[in-house]
Amino acid sequence: MSKIDDLIKKYCPEGVEFKELGQVAVFLKGKFLPKKAIITGGANKCIHYGELFTHYPAIIEKVNSKTDQALKSSILSKSNDVLMPTSDVTPDGLAVASCLQEDGVILGGDILIIRGSIIDGRFLSQYIRNNKSKIMQLVKGSTVYHIYGKDLAKLKIPIPPLVVQREIVDILDRFAKLEAELEAELKARQKQYAYYRNELLSFDESRRNLERERERERERERVILLLAITWRSGPVCARNGFADSMKATPTGWRLSL
Repeated sequence: MSKIDDLIKKYCPEGVEFKELGQVAVFLKGKFLPKKAIITGGANKCIHYGELFTHYPAIIEKVNSKTDQALKSSILSKSNDVLMPTSDVTPDGLAVASCLQEDGVILGGDILIIRGSIIDGRFLSQYIRNNKSKIMQLVKGSTVYHIYGKDLAKLKIPIPPLVVQREIVDILDRFAKLEAELEAELKARQKQYAYYRNELLSFDESRRNLERERERERERERVILLLAITWRSGPVCARNGFADSMKATPTGWRLSL
């Protein structure tokens, strides 16, 4: 029996209870945050709704963007908030959720904030991401698609005790880190494979080039040898090849190596 089974048997022997999300959380909306307000070196951390599609996983451990937008005129996060984009040109993009582990982050417009009481936000964001089909049933629209808090409030979700939620999150987190390590290792191995593949498949051509170079070296040695030979009938003339003409020369000439 796994640790999860042991915890469920201990804390909820009658089974895990399902509740509507609206019973265990409240829904807020972020406030206007234009892209141009996001600047390098800004005073305050912020999240633009578009970043939820591309920048952040199920658990946000580090906020990337900053702004000089005033805190007092903004909606600020509380640790454990679950963030979802509320509009997109494709319905698939709305079935994502990210749990923010930090207070005081400015949350931009078109961000739906789910603030739970008896639910771990990390567990909720993982559950939403893993139940895409259920979320898709709540999406509305034709050209631009939307998801609303009032509809998500009716979504029935399992509410195991917090100790069980946290154990589930820890297990998934360990697998996510292992997956990232394996992906990094795979990329490194792919680079290594590409390098050796190119080296090995170009071996024949390299070998031919080496053989040609060796043949040229042997030819140079033959030329040096022939030029070092002095014939009694005269040296070999190299103007028109090695077999030009051999003219008589004074006696006493000999082979000189």
